[in-house]
Amino acid sequence: MEIDVSFTPTQPREHGAEIAFRSDLDVRHSIDLRGSGTGGTLTTNPPLSPAPELCFDSLLGACTALQDFVITNNGSGAVTISEVRLEPLALTDWEVVSPALATLPITLLATENLVIRLRWCNTSPAAPGAVGQMIIETTAPDTPTIIVELRREDTSC
Repeated sequence: MEIDVSFTPTQPREHGAEIAFRSDLDVRHSIDLRGSGTGGTLTTNPPLSPAPELCFDSLLGACTALQDFVITNNGSGAVTISEVRLEPLALTDWEVVSPALATLPITLLATENLVIRLRWCNTSPAAPGAVGQMIIETTAPDTPTIIVELRREDTSC
């Protein structure tokens, strides 16, 4: 008799399970299974190291093309993206186009990704080099907070 078993815990910490069966002589046998779950593990594009940065350039009264920041869950467990916010709070020229922030929280299962689309709408004169941050709160054990630097330039980035 052959039994193929895969035991993949989806939450961080040590987990156990047991496979039990009876032989044709009614003798109970069991096999203990042990494993450590990894939980969610996030990668981003642009990557987290060095610190991610998105640069926008536009003329007064115009909006830039959309730029994407992609978060992918490469772990075996689910990760929740609970918040995406722009700082400083008075930051009005940067705009998260999608996802609609009202749809948060969003849960990413293993291999799923979230594309955050942003743009800069140059509605008021701002000095080149204006900066802000997009802050993303997650339940991933290794990246509970992701900070993306946002920079505005008059010339090509």
